[in-house]
Amino acid sequence: MDLEQHLDRLGALLDRERAAEKERFAQLPFVERVRRGLALTDVEAVEEAGLAGRSLVTYARPGGGELGAQQIGVGSIVRVLPRREPGDDAPSGIVARRQRARFAVAFDEPPPDWATEGRVNVELLPSSATYDRLSGGIRRMREVRRWHSALRGEPPRFQQLPRSEPGIASHLNPEQQAALDLAERAEDFMLVHGPPGTGKTTVLVELIRRAAARGEKVLAAAPSNLAVDNLVERLVEIGVDVVRVGHPARVLPAVVEHTLDERTRVHPQARIAAELVEQAIRLRADSRKRKQRRGPGRFSEARAQEREARELLAEARELEDRAELAVLEKAQVVLATLTGVESRALEGRRFALSVIDEATQAVEPAAYLALLRADRAVLAGDHLQLPPTVLAADAQELSLSLFERLAKARPEATVTLAEQH
Repeated sequence: MDLEQHLDRLGALLDRERAAEKERFAQLPFVERVRRGLALTDVEAVEEAGLAGRSLVTYARPGGGELGAQQIGVGSIVRVLPRREPGDDAPSGIVARRQRARFAVAFDEPPPDWATEGRVNVELLPSSATYDRLSGGIRRMREVRRWHSALRGEPPRFQQLPRSEPGIASHLNPEQQAALDLAERAEDFMLVHGPPGTGKTTVLVELIRRAAARGEKVLAAAPSNLAVDNLVERLVEIGVDVVRVGHPARVLPAVVEHTLDERTRVHPQARIAAELVEQAIRLRADSRKRKQRRGPGRFSEARAQEREARELLAEARELEDRAELAVLEKAQVVLATLTGVESRALEGRRFALSVIDEATQAVEPAAYLALLRADRAVLAGDHLQLPPTVLAADAQELSLSLFERLAKARPEATVTLAEQH
């Protein structure tokens, strides 16, 4: 196939999909957004807490009525707005929890007083970050020749023997063992195919365990947070040291302790950062009190305290970045969503092996993001189930995943699991 032409086509399809997403929000008055479940009116803060170093504010309707706004769920990016005049300080955050009558928003910085002291509106924000990352993946794939032969459908290479010592894993059936052996021999890519319940993830977990035991750095990814968290739990269960990259608001509660944010807390630099954040919060609280007092100089003193608080927070973030770097350097296995692989924390990092679970639920450019970080890759999925969701009617070709394309082009790189448990 003409790879350059193929990448051009993917880029054009992605632009159409981005346009369809923007159309959901473009020129919609706020009242219409509320009607479509994209916004909430008249909610108020009922609880303030913390989540992995971030401010966590829970909102509800006065009287505890049902929220509505069905389009706003866990992981959504939202903005909090004053009920009357829109302000320049409207904070945005990520929905960490969602129930029938309340939801919690995680803010990177403490929100302004008005966002927690009265009734507010909340709107869902469209995010271009995903499309920017996918477009960037297509652009970089043009430049990185490592994967060009595979993407053109040329025969993949396999070693004569598996990388680990030969041996049967007692918890695998013969099909799973065959998949593991081929994955262990792959020099380019290998595909694990099978319907739900056949143990595709079981094969991936054993593959990751063996690679980590050999001292290889492994990147494990999936399209959804839930699938990534499932891998985290399975790997932790068998004693593999993992680091989950991603916003704590988007992961399962049981997985939070394994996130990069939480793992950095035990680092000495992160402890210092936490102390600086506490000092900054106290300064801001004192600044608010000073503004309410009478007497000369109260506003200038309050502004000075605000400046000092901002400086402390900047210093704390720098220390946190250093702590993150130290944690990632030691990590055996790093896990993230496919678009999360592009997070700042992983910038410039390389891995010996990239593993993608539920690969048939990802559009092809999303899979590129994991491939570009690794020397070889193993993908698992079932292209006979539902394909990736594509909104634009004129971009439905995007629903053909990289997994399905490679499975049809190179069946010798695929092992199909049929025995269900």
